[in-house]
Amino acid sequence: SNGLLLFGSRGGRLCEFDGLDFKRVELSRGLEGGTVLSLQRGAEDSIWIGTGLDGVTWSDGKHSQTYSEANGLAHRHINSILLDRQGSVWFGSEFGISLLGDREFSNYRVEQGLPANLIWDLYEDFDGCMWVGTSGGAAYFDGRKFANFPLQLGFLDRDVFRIRQSRDGAV
Repeated sequence: SNGLLLFGSRGGRLCEFDGLDFKRVELSRGLEGGTVLSLQRGAEDSIWIGTGLDGVTWSDGKHSQTYSEANGLAHRHINSILLDRQGSVWFGSEFGISLLGDREFSNYRVEQGLPANLIWDLYEDFDGCMWVGTSGGAAYFDGRKFANFPLQLGFLDRDVFRIRQSRDGAV
C-alpha cells in the first residue's frame, strides 16, 4: 500500500489524501455515476470499488474492469469488500456474498447458510475466519460452512452493520 487514505463519495468520485492534500483519482473506465459504498486496496496498489448501482470495479490506475450481475456477481449494490489473507476477494451485497475465484463468482445466500441475504459487513479475524454482518444477525464462516448468531444471542437489533476485533482477540 502507498500509505494514502482513499475516500469515495456520490457520483463515483474517488480521492486520495496524503496528509496534506486531496487528489482526485481518475479511472480508465467504470463508475458511471454510481455512489461509492465500499473500498478495498488490492495487490500492488490496485483498488476494488463497490458501488450502489454499477457493481464492483477493479483498477490498477492504468486498467479498469467492472463486474456486474451479468458476470455472476450476486447483486450490483456492494456494501462491503474483503481481501482475505489468501488473496481472495469477497463482496457483500444486497443479495448475498460473492467470492471472486478464477474469473468466476461463487455466491452465498440464505440457502448456503447465511442468516439473511442483505450483507452489511465482511471482516476477517486474526485466525483467518470471516465474520458477516447481515440484516438478520451475524454469521461466522470457517472456510466450509456458516454458523449464525441471531438476535436471540444478545444483539440489540437484527441489523449488524460492522464487525471488528479488539486487540485482545475478542470479536
